[in-house]
Amino acid sequence: MKIIEKIILTLFLFLLSFVPFLWLSKGQLILGYDAVFPLNPVAFLLDRVYSWTSVQGFTMEQSGIQGSLVIHFIDSIPYFLGFSAQYAQKIVFSFWFFTLLFSSFIFIIRIEKSGFIKSHYLRYFFPVFYTFNFYLLQGWWAIERTKFSLVVAAPLIFSIILPGVRIKKGAVVGAG
Repeated sequence: MKIIEKIILTLFLFLLSFVPFLWLSKGQLILGYDAVFPLNPVAFLLDRVYSWTSVQGFTMEQSGIQGSLVIHFIDSIPYFLGFSAQYAQKIVFSFWFFTLLFSSFIFIIRIEKSGFIKSHYLRYFFPVFYTFNFYLLQGWWAIERTKFSLVVAAPLIFSIILPGVRIKKGAVVGAG
């Protein structure tokens, strides 16, 4: 892959990650009982840090949901930097699009270098089809960032594991 081709493809994928900026018109937010994107992500994050909360008017235990601290930290960064709630949502959604596109791009490049696939055209289509599909489209209705984190992590994990496997006369053999 030539350096100019890498730059153009990277720029194209980067520009695709701004699709969420087209979703919301002026003054609109994605809200709902199933969309767990808080209006004030910083306050929401600070409440999640503690095992007990009294936000609902009574004290309740929330240690079972403290695993979402990383995701809510990502949500709170744009809001903490002074962006409005709408732009914070757009920036966070673009971040997830960016990670979805580039994790699949890293995966397909690693698979090409390992010799599992021979077509060099797949690197142009795979990240787009991996990111823009009906499974993930349904996730955007409820802003399922946990689903997105899994879909980002899977190709990265496979990028590490699959190059250690080699193909020998039609059979897949461990590289150890």
